Amino acid sequence: MPKKPDAPKEAEAPNKPEATKNPEVSKNPEVPKNPEVPKNPENPEVPKNPEVPKNPEVPKKPEAPGKLKLPWSQKLRKKP
Repeated sequence: MPKKPDAPKEAEAPNKPEATKNPEVSKNPEVPKNPEVPKNPENPEVPKNPEVPKNPEVPKKPEAPGKLKLPWSQKLRKKP
């Protein structure tokens, strides 16, 4: 089969309009810049979150006295 010629690499588009700045459009002077908010870690308005107590240990139920502890693989077996 004849080899296809390589596709031309992305060339610059000749009819691409140049980006020009419009002198009529200027920044709006009425909008004031947002003043920087000072970062205050000790902000009195925001109370610090007190330490949340950890969940106390839940006591386990005592096993029944006659119950056998089987490994999990034997628990899955069907009884005949």
